Amino acid sequence: MTMSTAMATIKLTAKKRTHPDTSEEENAHPGGTQHKTLASRQVLDANPKPANPILRAVNTILDMVNTTTFQTLIYLVFVIIFKFLTDCVRIPQEFYLDKHVMDRLVENHFDASHNTFESVRRIADIYEWGNNVLWPGLFADMGPCNELVGELNSAAAKTCNDDAWPDGSGSFHQEGATPFGLQELLERMDQFDWSEGVLIRQARANAEHCAETNQLGLCYPELQLDSGSTEPFGYNYQSSGSPPPPWQHFTAKELGANVHGQRSAAIPSMREYETSGFIALAIPFFSDTFLPFQQGPPTTLIDYRNHYVNTTNGRTARFYCVRLSVDGRNLKQLCDPGVDGNGTAPYTGAVRASVEEMWNELKRRHFLSARTRLLTVTLQLKSNNVGVRYRITLMFEMTSLGAILPSYDVETRVLDSSLENMMPIYANIAFALVLFFALLEVIEVVTGGPAEYLTNVWNVMDWTNYLIYFLVWGQLQHVLRKIEHRDCSSYLCEQVGYFDDWELMASYRTMKTLLSLCVCIQLFKILKFAAILVPKMGLATSVLRKCAMDLLFFGVVFVISMLSFSTMLYIQIGPVMEAYWGQIPAVISLFRALFGDFDIQEIMNNSSGYLNALLMLGYLFVAVFIMLSMFLAILAEAQVAVREDENALRDQEGGYNEYGILTIAASMARGAYASAVTFCRCRISPQPEPSTSSQQEVTTHTTGNEVLDEVRSLRQELADLRTQMGLLLAQAHETKPIEARAVTPPTSGATDAVHVWEQEPNP
Repeated sequence: MTMSTAMATIKLTAKKRTHPDTSEEENAHPGGTQHKTLASRQVLDANPKPANPILRAVNTILDMVNTTTFQTLIYLVFVIIFKFLTDCVRIPQEFYLDKHVMDRLVENHFDASHNTFESVRRIADIYEWGNNVLWPGLFADMGPCNELVGELNSAAAKTCNDDAWPDGSGSFHQEGATPFGLQELLERMDQFDWSEGVLIRQARANAEHCAETNQLGLCYPELQLDSGSTEPFGYNYQSSGSPPPPWQHFTAKELGANVHGQRSAAIPSMREYETSGFIALAIPFFSDTFLPFQQGPPTTLIDYRNHYVNTTNGRTARFYCVRLSVDGRNLKQLCDPGVDGNGTAPYTGAVRASVEEMWNELKRRHFLSARTRLLTVTLQLKSNNVGVRYRITLMFEMTSLGAILPSYDVETRVLDSSLENMMPIYANIAFALVLFFALLEVIEVVTGGPAEYLTNVWNVMDWTNYLIYFLVWGQLQHVLRKIEHRDCSSYLCEQVGYFDDWELMASYRTMKTLLSLCVCIQLFKILKFAAILVPKMGLATSVLRKCAMDLLFFGVVFVISMLSFSTMLYIQIGPVMEAYWGQIPAVISLFRALFGDFDIQEIMNNSSGYLNALLMLGYLFVAVFIMLSMFLAILAEAQVAVREDENALRDQEGGYNEYGILTIAASMARGAYASAVTFCRCRISPQPEPSTSSQQEVTTHTTGNEVLDEVRSLRQELADLRTQMGLLLAQAHETKPIEARAVTPPTSGATDAVHVWEQEPNP
């Protein structure tokens, strides 16, 4: 945010105006900000002091508000308030949780070729990534312990527990490893809590008639928003028995998702996708009651929320359980029975094995196919030890051309209750200060006129800050409401038990974005105060003000040149390079090239000759050697003009002080030092001892009053002598004053010079 800065209460004046509490360098600055006074204060200054005590009080208050000291202090209060508010919405430990997720789920290898999430290129890679990266990363950073992961009835087929200490032998110390007990599982969940579940969702394309293209079969184009397929699908892999039920479509409202869609995080896409579709999910939890194995619709199962343990309900964890579903309609719920069958440690690994079986059931029933356009894996994570909430949506976009675009979107939120309680307090204090300064700005607009007011860029920046902060404050109120009241009316939340807090996380991210803009503009306005207090620090703003029009028209020319080169490279190498696949990415890539961030080797690798490389070098020559040189020349010319203005002002005002308060502070420091030295000398220097000799000496003790009496007597004698000399001069015909010599009595009490005229005789 920004608050109104000190200058928000100041009005531009045509000539320099001094104030009892402002120094000369605060009242004038070459080519920079002139001191402004409150319009209301000007009205009061034009009249004599009123007799009404209320008006005198208003006069005094406005006089105080008008001072640079008061305004600077208010600005510092603003900065401190916003620093506290920033600390309430951000803590450094958020990065640690992000690193944990990136290391285990995004950058971890899922095969011997060192492929990662971002190098997934086919459907088979997605299933492999899930078996070797996703589920091991969520459970214990171990496993799978053998190749039977995900098999039917895998809890019995695996014959090993992946959630174990790394104290065994063999690869990654898994053979004969000691399984985790309940306490170890609780500690790991507090460190990396994903007990709110994992939601897997896909959106599918509808068959369409594509008249502009030719196909061998049906046409399945790119998925447009709210145009996905809703028809059931599935594959019966069983040779006997009843076939598994097909996947049924869920609307965004049934899922409790964002009805406005979800934006892709892949740079070559950035498309809006629908949040409805076909789902699967898994919710691990700890229970205070052993829940038997159950399977069926959610209404036929024991509601796990009556027994599960979370960080706020105060229940005691005794059993390790999971609720999961392959299709969102038919659920499975179980607790790890343990080796002894009573749900206590040592555990068998049934929870993890059931989740892996669910994931591979998607593979066996052909969940992903050529009609799939988007697969999302949504994780709602927490770190209970620090108080950080982390929501990541892992996305696989499967284009109609067969290419897969992996991407992910991250949102974070602080869960510290003390910070949540202080956040509205700081926000309300800042809100009151903004209203106060906005009122002062309105007074200035009314009295000075909007035309004059809007010519000052700082005033425009003030109102920009006010408007943005009002949005911040409103967004904060929405966040606080969502924290207190969450909507659990969707099918997925009410019956299945999975709640997606996308709205709270999205509102929190929007609030942080707006707050970051406010703080940025607010801190930029330190330059304004710096220019007032120390005119030497106003060089940057003065130069920019001097060359504003030149920079404006140069910017137009520069943008045109950027568009011309970006369009050329978009056509030439856009089909084969991600950085130039679209017009906007091409422009951004050329801006990055201005700072040396370009890969000429990649351009050569995607070209059949030197033409594209030469075109890129041609752009660099024009942009760096010509455009950049012109930009620097404009700034240099403006700086010369500002220096000339400073010299002219220095010639007009002999007392011009370009270092402002630094000079005043240095002068005060020197004065204080001299006074301290004088005081110390007077206190430390010993009094001289009276001298004695064989001849009698008279010791005269002269006080300050006696010295003054002597001076007065001497001045009287000199006055009489001057009178006598005047009489002699009147009688003489040829006399002249020899010399006027100023004689200053050698005493501190004499303040006037005495002029003695001596007369020389004529030759």
